[in-house]
Amino acid sequence: MDGTPAPSLPDTIGAYGEHLVLTQMLRDGAATVSYLQFDESEPERDPQAAELHRIGIEATELLDGSTVDAERVLLVLAGQSSNSHWCIDGAVVKSDWCGAQSFLVDDLDALCAGLDPEVVAQIRDFASQATRRAPGRHVRSSPCPPS
Repeated sequence: MDGTPAPSLPDTIGAYGEHLVLTQMLRDGAATVSYLQFDESEPERDPQAAELHRIGIEATELLDGSTVDAERVLLVLAGQSSNSHWCIDGAVVKSDWCGAQSFLVDDLDALCAGLDPEVVAQIRDFASQATRRAPGRHVRSSPCPPS
């Protein structure tokens, strides 16, 4: 950032807020949710029309290799298909972020697998302080693709 203030973005949600919109959509039982989304890395660009759509039940593979039937929710951003999320009983069990995937896991060892020891120490410290939070954590299984 060069210190230049970002433009005002009324009634918009940053891309990282997608998961919060999805969670509310699942809780409310909505079939589709529409909103404006901006890219946090380029806030000077115009916001884009975003819609989350319930697609239906389909089989998907989880981190442990098991296959489950889950409801797929698709993000359509500026008219183009984008991220997908698979949900069971209102909980997101898997997400595909244009190639990078994340999974709901209840196993701290699975969450930390392959991470640097310093990162693992931070995660374990955080987890020990947050044991009263909802079960499950998302873990990315592959890096984000270059833009």
